[in-house]
Amino acid sequence: MTLRCYVVDDEEHALDTVSKYIRQTPGLELAGTNTNPLAALDEITTRDRDIDIVFLDIDMPELPGITLAGLLNDLVSIIFTTAHPQHAVSAFDTGAVDYLIKPVSYERFLKAVTKLRDRRRFPRDRTGDFFVQTDGKRTHLRIDYERLDYIESADDYVRLHIGPATYLSHLTMKEMEAALPKQLFLRVHKSYIINLSKIASLENWQLQLTDGTMLPVGRSYRNVIMAIIRQKLVKGSQG
Repeated sequence: MTLRCYVVDDEEHALDTVSKYIRQTPGLELAGTNTNPLAALDEITTRDRDIDIVFLDIDMPELPGITLAGLLNDLVSIIFTTAHPQHAVSAFDTGAVDYLIKPVSYERFLKAVTKLRDRRRFPRDRTGDFFVQTDGKRTHLRIDYERLDYIESADDYVRLHIGPATYLSHLTMKEMEAALPKQLFLRVHKSYIINLSKIASLENWQLQLTDGTMLPVGRSYRNVIMAIIRQKLVKGSQG
């Protein structure tokens, strides 16, 4: 079975190297490349034919590869490429199949592809939990991913909204964004991170959650949220 591959890297020479490896490997087909991760996200999620593997650079200014991987996790298998070994833990935390250090050798490339063939479409567990300190750090509160509706910035704190309850924790939005699984949670505004499973509708860049809460989508986050919606959009014959 031929596996269709897509390469995303903002460095042309690195993109060309992995593309060359794909072309010379039996059973692989180069379906596309892009130096812009946002454009790649749009193309991968709107293609008529499925992409099986995305070779993805981690260090890209428009959209970090870790974030992009989280958005694509249900659609494709991910193999990361980067020049920075310190990102390995974060990369594997996304459920990526493998992690290639630049400059990538063909031997190491083949090893990653073989590993992928053995565990293609590996399902990622969508359940889980985490702890935060609340009540002036006197309480350690366990929060299940599936119960958390959204997170709101509150000066030097964040408010975690779980149904009718709200919990205040001395954390930053950046710290929360880094700690949460990228395939489950998405920052949609400088002041809001949402649980993707809680989206009920989007109209005029206002998100309505399943509990009726209305949240704005910031201008810089609109391309990402629309790409997510297009992944599951049912289209009629008239487009």
